[in-house]
Amino acid sequence: MGRIRPEHFETEDNANPGYSMTEYDLYAKLGLTLRKNIKRDQYEIIGIKSRKVHYTFPDLQSAVDMCNQLEGEDNTWIE
Repeated sequence: MGRIRPEHFETEDNANPGYSMTEYDLYAKLGLTLRKNIKRDQYEIIGIKSRKVHYTFPDLQSAVDMCNQLEGEDNTWIE
């Protein structure tokens, strides 16, 4: 994924109210993406196709740690 910033997740998606407009996709083979549930003030890793929530986190660092674990590399960090 690479470098991300908390403010990337603050803009609400008009097409999907309550969630961040920004989503960061993990490796394609995983079929997962990271987004923020603005209503609950938590981060979620969800299935890209199914939109099913697989993991929830109270903070961005915890979410990034899981993204790195799922990808098997420390290739995502918070700036």
